[in-house]
Amino acid sequence: MWVDDDGGTEYTVAPGQGLWVQAKSGYTMTSAGEVQLKDVVVGMVDGCVAVGNPFPIAVNIQDLVGTGDDLYDFSIQILDAYGRTAKSFSWDDWSYDTAMWVDDDGATEYSVAPGEGLWVQGKAGYTLRIPAPEVK
Repeated sequence: MWVDDDGGTEYTVAPGQGLWVQAKSGYTMTSAGEVQLKDVVVGMVDGCVAVGNPFPIAVNIQDLVGTGDDLYDFSIQILDAYGRTAKSFSWDDWSYDTAMWVDDDGATEYSVAPGEGLWVQGKAGYTLRIPAPEVK
């Protein structure tokens, strides 16, 4: 059973909310719930927010949409098992015809796996929209 510092056991993880989990290699974690059928919008704060792909399929990073006024300080980091930055992307709405996530090489493609976590840096008032998969 999960217990917080005060002995509490009740906590609901919101769609798109990420968790930082420390465990030994080989441990697994299973969650239960229903698949979100609408886009998930995660509000940012001044600083970083843990965000996760809440869908059972991969999402192209270019499908993640940043919103807010003057998105000059908006970035996504993919972390390795030790919490170090393995890959990073910045929101670029000035270099291309269409705003997009770019890495050090410019325009990029990256597939965010189901349940994969992202460390997102932004500002209060920014949001990150994760589009729901199309239901056929």
